[in-house]
Amino acid sequence: MKRAAVLLLLTSACSSSAPTDAGPDGMQADAAEAPTDAGTQEMDAAMATVTSLNIMLAGQGRELTRAQMGFERKDGGVTGFYVEAHAGGDPMCTGPNSPTPNYTMVLSGVSVVTPGTRLTTADGLQVSLLDFVGDLTPTPAPVRATAVDFEVLDVVTSPDSEAVLRGNLTASFDGGSITGTVSAEHCASLDG
Repeated sequence: MKRAAVLLLLTSACSSSAPTDAGPDGMQADAAEAPTDAGTQEMDAAMATVTSLNIMLAGQGRELTRAQMGFERKDGGVTGFYVEAHAGGDPMCTGPNSPTPNYTMVLSGVSVVTPGTRLTTADGLQVSLLDFVGDLTPTPAPVRATAVDFEVLDVVTSPDSEAVLRGNLTASFDGGSITGTVSAEHCASLDG
């Protein structure tokens, strides 16, 4: 339901509308181009659910466009997050029979912190890239980042159906990087 609302919001925000009155230069202004607080807030809300992680490795670029996360729990409470971001495969929650994506990035060691907190490799963050196509890494084995920086922008842990982890990521690899924004919704099959 949440994805359908976002798609509807994006479709509405991108549609054109009838021209408005002429501006001081005599040109017709398109109402879709006129900034409004409501329109800006709707677009900001839609962008908050978008994952866009750019991989630059082996002189090639790829984009991861969807992400899901699982909870790490201890004593009944959420203590951290495990995140997978993908290109290709099935957009539904990952399961044992899911089709293999082209690329998967795994972010682990993210503790529950307040928005605005920056976590790094020194805090236990790890990022690995799995290349199932075989064009970015020399082997099918996961390639681990040498340095990771993750700024938490938003974190919601309950209820599970509304849980989200969103942040800006920079992961450095020998000869490349993964950078961008991750917005991961909860996927129970990833809970650890």
